[in-house]
Amino acid sequence: MIRQLLGNIWRRTKQLGLYVLLGFAIMVSLLFSLALWQSPQRSLDSKTTNSQQEVVSMHSYAEVYDFSGLVVNESSSAMAIIDFRPSTDNLVSKVSAYKVKASKQKTLSASDYLAALSADQTVVMQFPDQVAGKVVQRILGDQYDLPSKATINYIQLNAQSQTVTFYSDANHHYYRYPVQNKQLQLPNLLSKKHVVAVKWSEADQQVKLLYEEAINLQKYRYLVTNTDLQSFANVLFTESKQVNTTQDDNNNLVYADGENKRLTINQTSKTGVFDVFNSKKKLPNVSGVMEDGYDMLGNIQQTSDSINYFASENNGDTLIYRLDVNGLPIFNLDKLGLVKFQMISAGHQQVDFSGTTLQVPLPVNDDDTVTLPSTADAETWASQVGINPDKIEDLRIGYYWQTDTGDTVTLQPEWFYKYDGEWQSLGTNPATRTGGS
Repeated sequence: MIRQLLGNIWRRTKQLGLYVLLGFAIMVSLLFSLALWQSPQRSLDSKTTNSQQEVVSMHSYAEVYDFSGLVVNESSSAMAIIDFRPSTDNLVSKVSAYKVKASKQKTLSASDYLAALSADQTVVMQFPDQVAGKVVQRILGDQYDLPSKATINYIQLNAQSQTVTFYSDANHHYYRYPVQNKQLQLPNLLSKKHVVAVKWSEADQQVKLLYEEAINLQKYRYLVTNTDLQSFANVLFTESKQVNTTQDDNNNLVYADGENKRLTINQTSKTGVFDVFNSKKKLPNVSGVMEDGYDMLGNIQQTSDSINYFASENNGDTLIYRLDVNGLPIFNLDKLGLVKFQMISAGHQQVDFSGTTLQVPLPVNDDDTVTLPSTADAETWASQVGINPDKIEDLRIGYYWQTDTGDTVTLQPEWFYKYDGEWQSLGTNPATRTGGS
């Protein structure tokens, strides 16, 4: 009897021991797995992956195709907000939340188009150049069902009529959407803002915003960073099985994977040209080009917070992106900070870019400013240096990239004009310097 009892106790103890050992083994396994997951190398790999994802996704459509101006239309007057970016970001978030009624395309005469755009008690957000309607939808939402071929230059908010209106300079089209779900209210944008009087005008079928008085702008200084362009080959040819490296007749370094991709690097100018060849038989529409241009910015790692769409050329087949400061574009002789995306043909995309970009803003004195003349006075400047104002294709305020040392630059506010397809600077003293790009 006692022997049987002792036997039962032993068997139960043995079973319990097995369970304890099994539980202990499972616990050790879990701890070991957790240790591996939290190991320094695992953390490093995780950070690298997340960092790469952030680089690719940090710049949204709204940031690339951002606004270049904000105008408040009041009774028989208009004021441009110089420090407009925080206000436009706030307005975009509001407009994106509106539910609206459907709109139909309407066409106005040149005079009626200008009158509607400058209507009293409205706020107008201005794009730097035409933006495809479908790209605008990506920014503001699909409730604004713009036609696939539409191009938009301005977005107007009208609190009196409770409408959001999109304007296209191309054919004087407009698309007006009544707001349904909430009241459209305009913030007091003129209080404590840096503003300047402007006037809406149209010449040669192009709407222009003329500054009627002098503009006072801050100078800036930045540290710059120079990326070794050869490192771009690691990213651009990731999926290529074999890449050949050669030197062309101009001593440029050329990477190619056969007939699909080619990267040409000028190590002296720190610029590169990337060609992509595919089997497309048809050129994309303006929306497709802008989406391809956006994708290419990510491919060549041009994802700086200050890289923005600047202009559309060649009937929309060429897009220009520039570095900017506070919404104003940056120009320089060496084309640093400029990205030019082209649809050479249906099966050939080409992008020109540089490895130099702005990195860290440096301290400046608040009184280190430049006063630029009005639009009319800038045109007078142009006449003084022998430029026919009637042949100026465009006139804009921007910043001139002036290299101080190898790693710092000063950004000087200046007037820039487009003449024979090229951007030039009037400079702070037009009699002594022109030049720009």
